[in-house]
Amino acid sequence: MTVAEADLSTLKRIERLPFSRFHWRLLWMGGLGYTFDAMDGAMIAFILPVVSSLWGLTNQQTGFLGSSLMIGYLFGAFFAGTLGDLIRRRAVPRCAAGCRALWRSAGGSAPRARPDASA
Repeated sequence: MTVAEADLSTLKRIERLPFSRFHWRLLWMGGLGYTFDAMDGAMIAFILPVVSSLWGLTNQQTGFLGSSLMIGYLFGAFFAGTLGDLIRRRAVPRCAAGCRALWRSAGGSAPRARPDASA
């Protein structure tokens, strides 16, 4: 049996397996991860015009803020794969979710600036 035939028989066996609880769980975990990751970009896209007018940002500063998200995605994707090779692959998304929760909690509990406060 050649490698191509072995791959084909494995593929046929996988296609015959029923859609089980494991598959549903995997679908939900992947879907939620993708949803929360896409929500970051959507929040920036919706909030950036309002924030730039409130803070009096120039077009260059607004563009820098929007681009920094994509640059962060680039570095995150590059280093997450490398880090997943060094440590377990399950540990990387868990650490990312923990860091995200920690920093969002810190940002949410930060004191608000008064609108009339001088800079």
